[in-house]
Amino acid sequence: MPKLNASTYFDALELMVANMADHGYVSSPSSCLDDLLSREKKITSCHDDRFALPHCKSSSCKRLITSIARCSLDDDSSRKQKLIVLTISPLGETGLYLRHLSSLATFLFQEADLDSLLRLDDADQIRDVFLTC
Repeated sequence: MPKLNASTYFDALELMVANMADHGYVSSPSSCLDDLLSREKKITSCHDDRFALPHCKSSSCKRLITSIARCSLDDDSSRKQKLIVLTISPLGETGLYLRHLSSLATFLFQEADLDSLLRLDDADQIRDVFLTC
């Protein structure tokens, strides 16, 4: 899902979770979204106007899954996200979940890497970049 048509950050998250459910990765989109929004309300995963790294653990997820989307948003917080990298993990998966998030964050906080990623338009190219980070 390279581009989203969402007006707010939370709308984008809802669309991304729905897409995961449509592809069989999430058994209950409403439960998963509740888990995600609960975590986002404690501490947001929006890092700047270039990317967000939302994540949570959920009982409606059977394996670690990451969804990547590009969008421009004007929400109530006036943040504009260019890239959203959403990760959902099963409740019992801690080690892999933390290692995966660490790898993603390390990559996304490198300005040159993020710049090169944001220039890509092809979903397969974007996926390939993340498979190597």
